[in-house]
Amino acid sequence: IFVNAITQVPYSFRSVQDTALSLIVAEHGTKGKRKLSSKPFFIDFAPSSSSSLGRRVSGRDQSKDMLVRAVKPQDSVVWDLTAGFGHDAYLIAKAGARKVLMVERNPVVFALLSDAIRRLGLLASEDADFASLHDKLSCTFGNGISVSLTVDSHEERPDVIYLDPMFPSR
Repeated sequence: IFVNAITQVPYSFRSVQDTALSLIVAEHGTKGKRKLSSKPFFIDFAPSSSSSLGRRVSGRDQSKDMLVRAVKPQDSVVWDLTAGFGHDAYLIAKAGARKVLMVERNPVVFALLSDAIRRLGLLASEDADFASLHDKLSCTFGNGISVSLTVDSHEERPDVIYLDPMFPSR
């Protein structure tokens, strides 16, 4: 039997020492013993250069990225209505969007995203790039369609509404 669990794991980046909300998969073995069957997973908006997100935002011209070319985020307000792990929103913010609102309907993924933004706020005090990203990124819980219908209740109307469903209807 596999069980998903949310836990806190130590988080360290530069001078920031904290914890990160993490998802782990535990397997119930024989005799009631549990063993971890995966490394803890958490969302991080300070990606290492060896991660897929880190490689995507550094090491090549962002203006050639297909997402950046399609969204044209320069000084735009973008709503990512299918946020997932926030990678696309992060890239859009790094490419020059003024604000990026991430909308996530899965409560576990939303909790991980919210925690990543919280830790980004801790990093903002020591680095102007992190401060800029923290000012640009926000997230809300809900269904993207429902949130898009509340456009008048938000401070800034979107210039771009971005949809990238993980499992689109056939």
